Amino acid sequence: MWVIHPVWMLAALAVGIVAGYLGLIRSQFVRGLPGSFSLAGHVGSGLALVVLLWGGIAVAAALEEPLGAAVGAGRLSLARTHGPLAFACAGLYAVAGILGLVLLVRRRQGRGAEPATRKLARAHLIFNYTACGLALVVVILGVLMVR
Repeated sequence: MWVIHPVWMLAALAVGIVAGYLGLIRSQFVRGLPGSFSLAGHVGSGLALVVLLWGGIAVAAALEEPLGAAVGAGRLSLARTHGPLAFACAGLYAVAGILGLVLLVRRRQGRGAEPATRKLARAHLIFNYTACGLALVVVILGVLMVR
């Protein structure tokens, strides 16, 4: 039964890669490089990523006791590190999503060229990249835990 969580997280990873790729196209588009940016696709995949991450965390929390028995006492410390880091990662993605929604509102108000909006865009990017790095650590811990 504990296979559900890794598969769910792989789906979140795939959606996250799409959101990140679309965000990369956006940053190139702003710099004047050729590219076709889909705002709806970027926002939709980013929102789906956050929902999948928090859903995956809920699934993991529901399966915590059986997983603890499955990994054994020797790997339980990895499980205790994996969970809190996953919460931190999902929280960073959620903050990045909120910043992204604020950016969307500011651009629709015609305030997209203001320096404050550019700083928000940079913060959005930093939160996302930090969450990506942390997600890599979480995945490595998860693999080590069940290995």
